[in-house]
Amino acid sequence: MLNDVSTLSVIETQHIKENLKIIYPNFKEEDLNNKTIQALFDDFPQKFIREQYFLTQRNNKSFGRSFNRLLFDLVIFVILIIFGVFLISINIVDSCKMFYTNIIVSGFIIIVIDLLVNVIRSIRKELNVSEFYEA
Repeated sequence: MLNDVSTLSVIETQHIKENLKIIYPNFKEEDLNNKTIQALFDDFPQKFIREQYFLTQRNNKSFGRSFNRLLFDLVIFVILIIFGVFLISINIVDSCKMFYTNIIVSGFIIIVIDLLVNVIRSIRKELNVSEFYEA
């Protein structure tokens, strides 16, 4: 338990002063006292815990469902492109070629619509950060 900041040595207060200067840009080193430390801990629950939670959530290592859906759609899109190029290069009957072309074009249309829906959903969800700051 800290009784009095003035009883600490210069080495012990150096880190405190550096960190207070980062947190409070207008902090002057001669203002280091018990009231300054108390003010820091008074601000902690209202300001710093919410910011820490917000930043922790933004830096979460796992991908969200929106990103996974977009990645899945892109993989299917690439598979359709490769499959389409393969079907065009082989020699097949015209009626089969027309059937395969219709299937591939339909797949492209479905994937593009799904990509657009997922991008819009992702942007709407990712940019809605107000939930972190609600009391």
